[in-house]
Amino acid sequence: MSVADLVSRWPAALSSRARFSEPLSRHTTFRIGGPAEALVPVASAEEARLALETAGTNVPGCPVRFLGRGSNLLVSDQGVPGLTLTLDGPLASWQKLSTSGDSSHWELGAGASLSAWVEAAGQEGAAGVEKLCGIPGTVGGALVMNAGAWGQEFGAVVTSVTLLSRDGQLTTVALPSLRFGYRQSFFPAGSLLLSCRVTLGMSDPVWLIAQHRECLEHRRTRQPLEFPSAGSYYKRTPLGPAGYLIEEAGCKGWRRGDALVSPKHGNFLVNAGHATAADVRCLAAAVEAAVLTRFELKLEPEVIYWE
Repeated sequence: MSVADLVSRWPAALSSRARFSEPLSRHTTFRIGGPAEALVPVASAEEARLALETAGTNVPGCPVRFLGRGSNLLVSDQGVPGLTLTLDGPLASWQKLSTSGDSSHWELGAGASLSAWVEAAGQEGAAGVEKLCGIPGTVGGALVMNAGAWGQEFGAVVTSVTLLSRDGQLTTVALPSLRFGYRQSFFPAGSLLLSCRVTLGMSDPVWLIAQHRECLEHRRTRQPLEFPSAGSYYKRTPLGPAGYLIEEAGCKGWRRGDALVSPKHGNFLVNAGHATAADVRCLAAAVEAAVLTRFELKLEPEVIYWE
């Protein structure tokens, strides 16, 4: 059975949302990427379970990928086969559960915008994630990558995560079983993260909103936000920030096709026009070789490659 045949057998409420040969350049912040064989928004755990279970049963070996806002992603120019699932409806929203004493408790859909929620939480005096304002990904992406900035990490406030395994099993992982590392998490491979619960402290909303503005201004003045990119391309290294090493290796301004090492920030590889994934991979290889020669250190990408 083909993926198109599989989707046609789903309930109309789900199958009608599917888009075939959908260019993923429309769904990544790099504005790069070939087509997804089938891009399907799911709006509930039940729809996600149906998609995963039927794909596994009826299309053996069918690749299934999970797409947030595409902010840490480089997709092959040839696109990707199989199902690409996105989260919609309640799985892309949030709600405050309660406030007790000095704590605020929230439930977040994995498809919700991280930055939008951070701003909304700050307006209600919920503190502990204000430095994450402006990170252009989803809550799910923040969980997978343990998103962080200026000393704050998302994983530090998470108390439980609800996920769906590839075989359709719904599980909630709670403290103390949750584990996060620097720009990484340890959820079972192939799992779809659906939602999480977090606990924040409380502070003055006026101060928190000022912190948001400061973070956004910092990003505006120091990062090349005028160009599409995947954000910071490489992880921090034992020798310091990757951007510093890239600059010291003389790579700022290097170009391959329309892929450019930003003259503004060395750790941003940007799409300066109509860059392809091949352009970016070629440029990244050149940068990595230069840093390896200069510092005898191999850079580790934050960006995830889809092929």
